[in-house]
Amino acid sequence: LNSVPAAIVFGIYFVIYQQIENNVISPTIQSKRIELSPLMVLMAVTVGLYMFGVVGGIISIPIAGCIKVLAAEYVKVEHHEEPVITKPTMLARIVKQIHRKERKQKED
Repeated sequence: LNSVPAAIVFGIYFVIYQQIENNVISPTIQSKRIELSPLMVLMAVTVGLYMFGVVGGIISIPIAGCIKVLAAEYVKVEHHEEPVITKPTMLARIVKQIHRKERKQKED
């Protein structure tokens, strides 16, 4: 950068980019991965940063995900509902494959 106006334009661009990334892109990606709404991710990070600083901001999303899971399980227990498993876990798939191999070996 050889001129002051170019440095100012770069600074403005950098600030706008950071705001968009931190307030739109990151919460959207993280919310899809943890299955929380982007608003909940943004609120969790804000509360985490306010209460515990940078460390709180980093650990706030996993904590919010844990709270969501615990709340869902509590509601299921209170309403005496059986947990619904939408797709088999990795462990269940591995166990199923092991049982298939054992059955094939017994048949042979």
